[in-house]
Amino acid sequence: MSLLDKASLIITPNAYKESKLYSVIPSNGDGDMTVVRATTATRVNEAGLIEVVPKNLLTYSEEFDNASWVKDGVSLTTNATISPNGTTTADLITESATLGSHRVYKIISIFGNGSFSFFVKSNGVQWIAIAAGNTSSFGVYSFFDIINGTLGVSTIGTSKIEDYGNGWYRCSVNGIGNGGGTSGNIYLAESNGVNSYTGNGVDGIYIWGAQLEAGSTATSYFPTTDRLNIPRIDYTGGGCPSILVEPQRTNLLLQSEDISSASWTKNAVSITANNTTSPDGTTNADLITADGTNTQHYVLQGQASSAKTISFFVKMGTQRYVQILTGGSANALANYDLQTGEVGGLGSASTGSMVDYGNSWWRIVLTSSDAVTSSVYLCFVNSLIQGRFPSTTSTGTIWIWGAMAENGATYPTSYIPTVASSVTRNADVISKTGISDLINSEEGVLYAEIATLVNTLTVDNSITLTDGGNNKLIFRYRSTNSFNVKVFVNGVSQAEANHTLSNSTNFNKIAIKWKLNDYEIYVNGISIFTDTNALVFPNNSINTLSFSDGLSTPFYGKVQNLMVFPSALSDTELIALTTL
Repeated sequence: MSLLDKASLIITPNAYKESKLYSVIPSNGDGDMTVVRATTATRVNEAGLIEVVPKNLLTYSEEFDNASWVKDGVSLTTNATISPNGTTTADLITESATLGSHRVYKIISIFGNGSFSFFVKSNGVQWIAIAAGNTSSFGVYSFFDIINGTLGVSTIGTSKIEDYGNGWYRCSVNGIGNGGGTSGNIYLAESNGVNSYTGNGVDGIYIWGAQLEAGSTATSYFPTTDRLNIPRIDYTGGGCPSILVEPQRTNLLLQSEDISSASWTKNAVSITANNTTSPDGTTNADLITADGTNTQHYVLQGQASSAKTISFFVKMGTQRYVQILTGGSANALANYDLQTGEVGGLGSASTGSMVDYGNSWWRIVLTSSDAVTSSVYLCFVNSLIQGRFPSTTSTGTIWIWGAMAENGATYPTSYIPTVASSVTRNADVISKTGISDLINSEEGVLYAEIATLVNTLTVDNSITLTDGGNNKLIFRYRSTNSFNVKVFVNGVSQAEANHTLSNSTNFNKIAIKWKLNDYEIYVNGISIFTDTNALVFPNNSINTLSFSDGLSTPFYGKVQNLMVFPSALSDTELIALTTL
């Protein structure tokens, strides 16, 4: 038996769906953790690109009976046949015996290039059409022969039809973005190019798996209902992924990906919109070109005073150095070298950092203890040590995308895209209750391979085994690079340990063993704590694993592995488990 076979619960960055993060052990669903966020968010995917989670922007992607899907000139029968995933979840759409359109549609919104796709199978109808655009004047439509699997006429965009077997095809059309006020339509058509006709009340199509996504190509299908509570499997930095757990944040900057918009003031620069590929893999990054006059060259946006962390994604063209500064404070300032990744010229109340996102893109970050009092600037400068808001004669160029001003923040979190208003991403809440059969209250081990988002924490970050009351084992990061473990039995403290790590933002392997008069903690292969005089929890009392202490200190960070063992492991096993 391997060491991992001894675990009763293993959580890793693996399969997931809405509201669930699947456990590896047990594999029957008993250990699946509940995920709540109630908003969308972003992650870095396995290709190294920033993407919205989930990528499918449609709600109720398989439930066409939902009121969000409008039925026009058709009737609908739910769960009428077997879908491409092998379940009886595909709906039947039948044309009415009237003259006009026969369609289902949903009001959608996508800014920039996008793809609309769905799975379809004929039930007497040979031709269907996808139309997507303004509700009164369709900007994109394409016709598909779903008996022979061929493309018909198309006005704009790129169409594709893929054979999925058993009569099923996936039809997609790309290039549908037009800024909002749009509808995604699936028409039953009379023939190639004709989507308005008198139906017979009998023929129709089976339909399943609609998807709307940003980008120029329809990617693998992801099912949704409310599409909000999706765990984030994040690949930032490459290599193995982690479960990303973050606090609530709001991006206060408007039009975060459209610097050409009126939300941004420009001084002595010109903007070429959608000029190159951004960190999300689409051509939506703007080019900024300085005009060579002897003045300040910048873009700015007015901002409220609650923002303390400012960031931009920037790529060097011919301009090597840029500066982030804020209006109203000489202290909120940093310079950035887009060639070497160095930060300099820091204001006295400021810290700066640069994160490499590949393809010469950097995320440049300014955090200041002085909140923004008026405006956020991105300014061209001549060197890494140049002072605040200088005049230059630059004719240089940079590309820019993904501007963000985080409210009340002391460190940057994952990017939050905005359009016409600020956007809030709620905190990630992950927990699992009712698992007393997976946790041995009288002895066991809690193991975590985890990292914090920042090493200078101002509040605790906790992971807890608990009965929801007075019995609990709390692991919590606190202050700079340190963690604390505390055990309560019937409300009385039994064991407590404190330890300082070299860097809490790196992944550390930590194992906490409990047993009557035998507590021990291992960190990265080394025993750092023992206690031979401590009680254990009442039998079958511990029933919850939570990324929180149950009160006011949730865990925010990155998790690569979280395990519970139902027996106390030996020292040899604990060394093997935690050795880096």
